[in-house]
Amino acid sequence: MGVVYRAECKNCGYSKRLFAGGGRNDCMTPKIGRELSEEKQALLKEIISNGAKRVIINRIICACKDCGEIYALPIVSYTLDGEQHELKGDCPKCSSENAEAVENNVPCPICNAEITLTQAGLWD
Repeated sequence: MGVVYRAECKNCGYSKRLFAGGGRNDCMTPKIGRELSEEKQALLKEIISNGAKRVIINRIICACKDCGEIYALPIVSYTLDGEQHELKGDCPKCSSENAEAVENNVPCPICNAEITLTQAGLWD
């Protein structure tokens, strides 16, 4: 079960819904791949063809350190050769891998005022 967050800026009106956590279908590899860049989709296919097990996706709320975009970063976890690994997604705006997990007090990517993150519901 995941949590829906709303990111809102009272200064400029920026608003965005973010889906954190995971859901029932987040062990289905075709669904997981859609949240990754083409390059990382290809890497995931290679990882799976090499025998990866327990492939699941989780999402955490992040801010891109390069462009300031606020998004739910997909993190694919898998076991390969008995070891746990992760494959992280990219910023949907600038494709950077330079993200930082956030909880609140995030600068707005439009006007740099403070964003408020509030829990808006649950998803599955």
